[in-house]
Amino acid sequence: MAVRVESMKFTSSALDLRHSLMGLDPRHRKALWLRFALGFSPQEVADRLGYCPSSVRKLTQRAMVRLRREAALPDDFQIPETDLDLD
Repeated sequence: MAVRVESMKFTSSALDLRHSLMGLDPRHRKALWLRFALGFSPQEVADRLGYCPSSVRKLTQRAMVRLRREAALPDDFQIPETDLDLD
């Protein structure tokens, strides 16, 4: 069975992303998941996590900078849906 190179690159990138996500602090992972995977607004994330919206924006921004750096992700990267355990 032939495996396409593109799918191998995606799998490798997905594994790198998962590894990088697991390296984040749990509050960063939760904020990223709620904000980008589930599409919640900063206010909705803040309500769920007990932060103010400006803190959520800072938290997600810092987490995305770290993910981009560690996983060599492009600047326009969006977190895909996954079964990642956030706890």
